[in-house]
Amino acid sequence: GGAEAGGSGGVPHLPRTAPDTLAPLVRTVGYCMQAKLNPGLRPEAEAWLREHLDPTTQHYFKRRRLQS
Repeated sequence: GGAEAGGSGGVPHLPRTAPDTLAPLVRTVGYCMQAKLNPGLRPEAEAWLREHLDPTTQHYFKRRRLQS
Protein backbone atom coordinates (compact mmCIF):
# COMPACT_ATOMS: atom_id res chain seq x y z
CA GLY A 1 0.00 0.00 0.00
CA GLY A 2 0.81 3.65 -0.45
CA ALA A 3 1.02 6.32 2.19
CA GLU A 4 -2.43 7.48 3.17
CA ALA A 5 -3.66 9.84 5.86
CA GLY A 6 -4.62 7.68 8.72
CA GLY A 7 -4.29 8.83 12.26
CA SER A 8 -0.65 8.66 13.27
CA GLY A 9 1.45 10.78 10.98
CA GLY A 10 0.26 9.45 7.63
CA VAL A 11 0.89 11.52 4.52
CA PRO A 12 -2.32 13.18 3.30
CA HIS A 13 -3.44 12.70 -0.29
CA LEU A 14 -2.67 15.90 -2.21
CA PRO A 15 -3.99 16.84 -5.63
CA ARG A 16 -1.50 16.57 -8.50
CA THR A 17 -2.43 20.01 -9.81
CA ALA A 18 -3.39 23.25 -8.11
CA PRO A 19 -7.01 24.37 -8.27
CA ASP A 20 -7.82 27.04 -10.86
CA THR A 21 -8.39 29.52 -8.03
CA LEU A 22 -4.79 29.34 -6.77
CA ALA A 23 -2.95 31.30 -9.50
CA PRO A 24 -5.21 34.38 -9.28
CA LEU A 25 -4.85 34.37 -5.49
CA VAL A 26 -1.05 34.13 -5.73
CA ARG A 27 -0.91 36.97 -8.31
CA THR A 28 -3.12 39.13 -6.09
CA VAL A 29 -1.03 38.47 -2.99
CA GLY A 30 2.13 39.15 -5.00
CA TYR A 31 0.74 42.40 -6.35
CA CYS A 32 -0.34 43.55 -2.88
CA MET A 33 3.10 42.76 -1.46
CA GLN A 34 5.13 44.44 -4.21
CA ALA A 35 2.82 46.54 -6.36
CA LYS A 36 5.65 48.60 -7.87
CA LEU A 37 7.24 45.52 -9.47
CA ASN A 38 4.24 44.72 -11.66
CA PRO A 39 1.70 47.55 -11.74
CA GLY A 40 -0.08 45.85 -14.64
CA LEU A 41 -1.54 43.33 -12.19
CA ARG A 42 -3.55 46.01 -10.38
CA PRO A 43 -6.83 45.62 -12.35
CA GLU A 44 -6.78 41.83 -11.88
CA ALA A 45 -5.94 42.19 -8.19
CA GLU A 46 -8.72 44.73 -7.66
CA ALA A 47 -11.23 42.47 -9.39
CA TRP A 48 -10.11 39.44 -7.39
CA LEU A 49 -10.36 41.34 -4.11
CA ARG A 50 -13.85 42.67 -4.95
CA GLU A 51 -15.07 39.15 -5.66
CA HIS A 52 -13.18 37.04 -3.11
CA LEU A 53 -12.07 39.11 -0.11
CA ASP A 54 -13.91 37.69 2.90
CA PRO A 55 -13.03 36.26 6.33
CA THR A 56 -11.58 33.11 4.72
CA THR A 57 -9.13 35.03 2.50
CA GLN A 58 -8.57 38.24 4.46
CA HIS A 59 -5.63 36.80 6.42
CA TYR A 60 -3.53 36.85 3.22
CA PHE A 61 -3.78 40.64 3.01
CA LYS A 62 -2.61 43.23 5.53
CA ARG A 63 -4.92 46.23 5.81
CA ARG A 64 -2.19 48.77 5.02
CA ARG A 65 -1.37 46.95 1.77
CA LEU A 66 -5.01 47.05 0.72
CA GLN A 67 -5.17 50.79 1.35
CA SER A 68 -2.25 51.60 -0.97
